[in-house]
Amino acid sequence: MNSSFLNLFLINVKRFYREPEVIFWVIFFPIIMSWILGVAFNDKTVKIQTIAVVSNSEVLNNTIIEKRHKMKKSFNMLDVSLDEAIKMLKVGKIPLFITIEGNEMVYHFDKNNPDATLTYLTIEKTINSCNQSDNIKYISAQGSRYIDFLIPGLIGLGIMNSCVWGIGWGLVEQRIRKLIRRMAATPMKKSYFIATQFLSRLIPTAIETIILYTFAHFYFGVRISGSIAAFILIFLSGNLLFSGIGLLISSRTENTDMINGLINAITIPFVILSGIFFSYQNFPKWIVDLVKYLPLAMLTDSIRSVFNQGAQVGDVIVSVVILFSIGLIFSVIGIKIFKWH
Repeated sequence: MNSSFLNLFLINVKRFYREPEVIFWVIFFPIIMSWILGVAFNDKTVKIQTIAVVSNSEVLNNTIIEKRHKMKKSFNMLDVSLDEAIKMLKVGKIPLFITIEGNEMVYHFDKNNPDATLTYLTIEKTINSCNQSDNIKYISAQGSRYIDFLIPGLIGLGIMNSCVWGIGWGLVEQRIRKLIRRMAATPMKKSYFIATQFLSRLIPTAIETIILYTFAHFYFGVRISGSIAAFILIFLSGNLLFSGIGLLISSRTENTDMINGLINAITIPFVILSGIFFSYQNFPKWIVDLVKYLPLAMLTDSIRSVFNQGAQVGDVIVSVVILFSIGLIFSVIGIKIFKWH
């Protein structure tokens, strides 16, 4: 009994170590991720938060001048118009903005946004020696709230997960069960098989998106302020992009451990860096310059522009073309190297 148990144990251990890709994902991938995130979040330079200031008066009293002087030591203050401040807030470049009304500084932010609340408390701590409390005007206008920032991010996340997991995992599972080999032996056109993989993901992804938007619309008042056609183009380009990624990573993969590692290697960094739950503008500048070109970041930024800024087709066409092109390239490569047997 003990001998049998030991032999079975050794067989499973040897099987594990005979899969070099599994060793990589289990041992080395967490180390690599910790190094990447450690470097990203331990930047030696201090990240200075940016806030916008709207002043309707050219002449400021001494109290306001003193407060601004103290704030400049800890914050990057931009003097902008009210429209510019609202736009910056919507795209996540600032957590709040300040208007100067007479002798008071008035803070405008969404009380449900933790980053905005923390920034406000930091400002208050910085200037509290002035012994004068300022007013707060909580923002509830559509497009400026945290929920308006979050929902487009969740839609983009849903598109990515549905396509990458649905196609990537699904194709590997079919290959393991020899279904792909059997279908390839029939008169079936291989192009039809690949095309149906893409089209089959549109239905569940569309249903997920409609359900999420419907809930957010009726419960939170989230709405699409821009062009529906622009949103549909973004939706389709995002589906093609992540379906192409799913096809590429599963084109020659033959076991679930490997595809699980590949999918996580792609989706986890995307989720962390692409501004799904919080703005990536808070990262160090060198990271922001790279992150904004990530496929998921481009997708969610485009969706947010349609939802919150009233973007039309012409405003998002560049992002749509880029996403379509990348997805097409990944798809062509995946088809070329696809393992049918």
